[in-house]
Amino acid sequence: MRYIIVLLFVCKICIDLTAQVPDSTFGVPLSFEGTTYFPGITACDFEGRKDRAFSLLQLDDGKIMLAGYTRGSEGNDFALVRLLPNGQYDETAGPQGQVRLDLGFQNDSCLVASKYQSGQILMGGCVTLSGQSRYVNLLIRIDSDGNLDMSFGNNGQVIVDLDATHEMITKILPQSDGKIIIAGNACYGPSFDFSDSTSVFVGRLFPDGQTDSTFGVNGFIYRRYNQNCKVSLLGDILTDNNNRIVFTGASYDWHTGSFQGVDACDNNIEVCRYLPDGQDDISFGDNGKVEIPFSEGRANALNIDESGKILIAGIVTHQLESDPYYTFIARLLPNGVPDSTFGIDGLVNKYIAGGFSASEPLGILRLNNRIILGYIDEPSGDHLIFGLIGFTNEGILDTTFGAFGVLSLNTWYFWTLYNIHSYSQIDSSSLFIAGYYRVFGHDNMMVIKIKLNDGTISTTEPDVQEFKIFPNPIFGDLLYLDLSSVKPANNFHLSIWNICGILDLSEDININEQPQVDVSRLTNGIYFVELVAENTRFLSKLIIQRKP
Repeated sequence: MRYIIVLLFVCKICIDLTAQVPDSTFGVPLSFEGTTYFPGITACDFEGRKDRAFSLLQLDDGKIMLAGYTRGSEGNDFALVRLLPNGQYDETAGPQGQVRLDLGFQNDSCLVASKYQSGQILMGGCVTLSGQSRYVNLLIRIDSDGNLDMSFGNNGQVIVDLDATHEMITKILPQSDGKIIIAGNACYGPSFDFSDSTSVFVGRLFPDGQTDSTFGVNGFIYRRYNQNCKVSLLGDILTDNNNRIVFTGASYDWHTGSFQGVDACDNNIEVCRYLPDGQDDISFGDNGKVEIPFSEGRANALNIDESGKILIAGIVTHQLESDPYYTFIARLLPNGVPDSTFGIDGLVNKYIAGGFSASEPLGILRLNNRIILGYIDEPSGDHLIFGLIGFTNEGILDTTFGAFGVLSLNTWYFWTLYNIHSYSQIDSSSLFIAGYYRVFGHDNMMVIKIKLNDGTISTTEPDVQEFKIFPNPIFGDLLYLDLSSVKPANNFHLSIWNICGILDLSEDININEQPQVDVSRLTNGIYFVELVAENTRFLSKLIIQRKP
């Protein structure tokens, strides 16, 4: 099952003080925790059950739907939350807009949803059948009220039982002719965490839910990216304007989904393309496969533009650094050749601090001539910060977006965990971030609306270097800057940002003096200290730890 993204929340909402902010005209602010005003957010609790949202859909009438599952003592059920365009609950669907779908199984989990023709919705995931311990693929088709389409499969349901121990649908791609592509992971072994092997599967169904045997081999494709690695997982899958199928993901030695450097299999990220009939597209890369050099890690997101260029984003290791987490983006031409106009020879491999650690992209959006990545702040452990990263179309970090390219969203609320699964464009000036949050083991669905500005995009990325500050940690009120390794310049501008990206201190520094900075008004915590002169940027991390 797709790994869980966790973010720790403690006491207030922190955002970058820029034009990119939560939309205060959207949402039910008191629905998140119910005691503190949080603008731009709507949360929903299914009668005290554990509820998880994995997809956000914008319906044709402007309403919004969160899709996932709800868990109680009697098992799991598919679940929806329907909202009005302003984020208020659509009470015509049910209390707090809730629609719980009891499909007659003890455990059925929706992991993805997609809009279909004539206002219908496809929901997919996995189910444990009666008398069995393993789970198989489950796909349903409903209307926006949650009513099953009885013409689809068996009374609205299709069970796809592959020749594997466990399998699950994680992606759905409806086609213009009404056919349906489903994709996910097929596990051979006792569990996904300890499998003998795992393959990516892609299948195609007719509009009535029957398997299309003309696709692939008897309706399905099975793929291992690298035969030397036991486990292959699907990261993302799309179809281009020619209905060719493109997908990518990651390879692992044995522990599915873990990324600690040693668990990820020692090979580069691969991108595969298939023809509409499920056969290898030999015109793409090496017989349908492109291996992206120097990209040990995992790919989580794809984007294909109208010209057929392919963007791939994820997290990679860096052989020359002790910290293995680097944000990775690549752009390929339609034939699979790296696009030399993007980054360096088609690649961006860059350490981007999204909070306490590096950023892992999870989604790609194209807005206002920007490439926007949704991210969490590291690929393992508990995640303290999530948000957005802005790039230009040339692969340069857009320093006018957020705080020097990064918009951090960080709700510090006591003992709350948060999981992001969906990024969705609304229009040219706003987007949705959706998922669920957790309080003391209890999960609730939620969605945030973010407003974006239309400001000028920076095409010049400053050279970033590190400089020394002392004492660090600091226990008093004076901070000293060691500029001995800094190239001479007239004056530098000093900025100190907290971990939410909020500017706490700003002043000019004369490099010809022994610079000292009064930080007495800064409270205990972690900060980023920045010096900027001309096209050069120096960064350092500061910890303030005064005794009570």
